[in-house]
Amino acid sequence: MKQAKRILPWLIILLLTFPAMAENLPDLLGTWKGVSRGVMRVDKDQEGNGPLRHHEAGFFRTDVTFVVERQEGHSFSGVFRSSHGEEAIVGVIHTDGIHLSAVDDDGMLQGTLTGRHTLQFIYTRPGKDFKVATIVEYVRQ
Repeated sequence: MKQAKRILPWLIILLLTFPAMAENLPDLLGTWKGVSRGVMRVDKDQEGNGPLRHHEAGFFRTDVTFVVERQEGHSFSGVFRSSHGEEAIVGVIHTDGIHLSAVDDDGMLQGTLTGRHTLQFIYTRPGKDFKVATIVEYVRQ
C-alpha cells in the first residue's frame, strides 16, 4: 500500500503530461522543395504492349515540390508536383514525431524529419510492368 501511494503521484503527473506530449508534433504546413534521385524500370509501353526489348533500369534526377496544405494532429494532406504532373498525397506522422508514412495514387512514401526544415522521403511503386524507387531530400521554403 505504501508503495502504491509513492507511485500514484508520478502516475498522475505522467497521465496529465501525456496529452501535452502527444500534441507536440512537428508542423509540416508549407512548401518543401528538393531533387528526386531514383531508378525506374518499364517493361511495357504506354499502350500496354510488351515486353519491351530493353529491360534496363533508367536512372533519373528531377526537381520536385511537396506542398502540405492541411494538417490536423498526426494527419496531413497535400500535393506532390514535378515536371511529370501533380498527385494528391495523404499521410501520418508517427507517434515518435520524426517518421512519416504517406501514399499517393499508386505508391508509398516513408519519410524522416532530419531537421526542423528538412525532410527525407523514399518513394516506392511496385508493379509488374512499371516500378520505381526514389529518394528526395526536401528543404522547407
